Amino acid sequence: MDQSRVYIRQALNKLLPSSIIGEVTCFVFYDHHPSDQRSLDVTVYTNSGEVLEYNQRELVSSLRLQTVSEVTNLEILRNNKCELFYLVAAKDEILILSTKDNLRIHNRVTNVGSYTLDDVECTGQACLNIIRSDDAVPLVFDDNFTKLTESESVFTKMQLPQEEKAIKNIQSEESLPIVKQLMTKLTAAKYTTKHNETKYNDYVNMRQAAAFSLYQKETFKSNDAVSKLGLYEVSNILQVTVKPPVVKMCNQKVVIIINLRNNNNVPIKEICVLLLSESKQAIEYSTKVFENTLKSPHWKESDAQITSYNEATVVAVVNLAELQFDEMSRIDFEIAVSFTKSGKTHMLPIESVSISPMDVMGENFDVLFCSDVDSTYLILCIMSTSECFDLRLRHITKLDDNVVTLSEIFHTHLKMEKCLDNVAIHKVTPFHKLYGAMVVFQDNIENTKIMSVKVYTRFPSQVLALMHYIYDAVPYRIIATTSDYKISEINNDLSSYNEKSQTTEDINYIGCASSVMNQIKLINEHINECTIKMSQDRSAAIQNKVGIEVDMMALGVPKYLEFRKKILEENLMGIKSISFNETPSSDDADPDCMIIDDF
Repeated sequence: MDQSRVYIRQALNKLLPSSIIGEVTCFVFYDHHPSDQRSLDVTVYTNSGEVLEYNQRELVSSLRLQTVSEVTNLEILRNNKCELFYLVAAKDEILILSTKDNLRIHNRVTNVGSYTLDDVECTGQACLNIIRSDDAVPLVFDDNFTKLTESESVFTKMQLPQEEKAIKNIQSEESLPIVKQLMTKLTAAKYTTKHNETKYNDYVNMRQAAAFSLYQKETFKSNDAVSKLGLYEVSNILQVTVKPPVVKMCNQKVVIIINLRNNNNVPIKEICVLLLSESKQAIEYSTKVFENTLKSPHWKESDAQITSYNEATVVAVVNLAELQFDEMSRIDFEIAVSFTKSGKTHMLPIESVSISPMDVMGENFDVLFCSDVDSTYLILCIMSTSECFDLRLRHITKLDDNVVTLSEIFHTHLKMEKCLDNVAIHKVTPFHKLYGAMVVFQDNIENTKIMSVKVYTRFPSQVLALMHYIYDAVPYRIIATTSDYKISEINNDLSSYNEKSQTTEDINYIGCASSVMNQIKLINEHINECTIKMSQDRSAAIQNKVGIEVDMMALGVPKYLEFRKKILEENLMGIKSISFNETPSSDDADPDCMIIDDF
């Protein structure tokens, strides 16, 4: 007796009573289907012609089969509703037993020559075919193991219209062996095609990842780095629509503007622009993501990501000094965009760019020089290459003063060019201190003592210069400060211009401190109990750790979980106990308060 029979014998001894072991002719273990809640262990057929179901060595149900010849096999069958059937194969007949309500004979076929139980069409449901000894046409059974007789087929055909008869004829032809083989090969071909498409997409993504890695680490020819697939093919695979980039110079920096549309159902993040030249290592530049808005200045900087099915403009700023000239006195580099989608990094090559000295010296290359440049691109370039500062302007009026507007201050007195109704840009001469500065404001606001503006400058010193020019060039008394400063009068004549400081909030940590002390107490108690438990252990490995390490789970997992729950509850109580006490701040104690006098 081989080893497998020994194991089977031992399993049957555990599942069946000792009185039944010697009577078993054939048996089948229960398949424990997740959709069937029956409690069974094994089903056996005995020498006395009985089918017995056992669970934990107790008889569940039984059925005596009359006039059945020698039984050779017992199998489990299930229909699409996961109902349990048994196939009892005898020498020249087959019985199908149903377990619904009780164990009974569901179908019986005599004079059996052979039978098959195959899933030829790969549907996931096996089909029972029985060939009788005196008939070459197989008996076909439906999903409920009911025989499809010839009379039923004829009766069905008489009631069907011509179109349905044709469909039934086709379906009957599909039962032929050669048609089944062809259908099997067709299913395999469909699976192979889909599998190959998946492998191809994985290959393309791997090529993109490899090229991206080489861009970051190696210096090599651009033809070896960029995938041989074209821009259209790669963008279709990555589901990203890209327009040709716009390369301009602004504030002595090269601005690369790329319009991207995310056609994926997930956002793309960590968008970078890679520049690769033949004479130096690849450089990775972080980008700013802008969204087009209806409100002037029509651009809004968003988070460093593009949401699904949304379009945005990605801008990369490159210092002109970082691009090294080669022996031909030209700047040649490749532009590629890398981004992260669903945790994976992808790369999209855009195009090659060549900048000559004539391009740099030309008027059309610098957006501040160009006269016919689109105002939206001009504003976008300045916002990308500048820092934003908030200024507050206050008009300290006299009796004979007229109401001054921000348009009058910047357009008329400071000679800044009007780009939009509420946008002013200084582009008179590149040698001016305010050259390249842009101011965004909201004009025509009456009865407003504080006028807020946003100033975009290359460096903070331009903000200070703008404030000095406002004092010198504007024939009105204008007090300009940043947003974190407030003014206060000395004489009572200017009391209407006082700006009160906002109330400050003092945080009360008394309840939180008490919670921290309670947590420390709980931790000390748990550590002491764990140390005592470790010292009581006789294991040499545990004894060596006493006094050096503390096993926080020495008391067991339940005790540790209880300790953890107490710590979390105490921590939550401490957080909820934090309160805020609002205390008004004094104007004299405010360090960011400017004093004005009547001069």
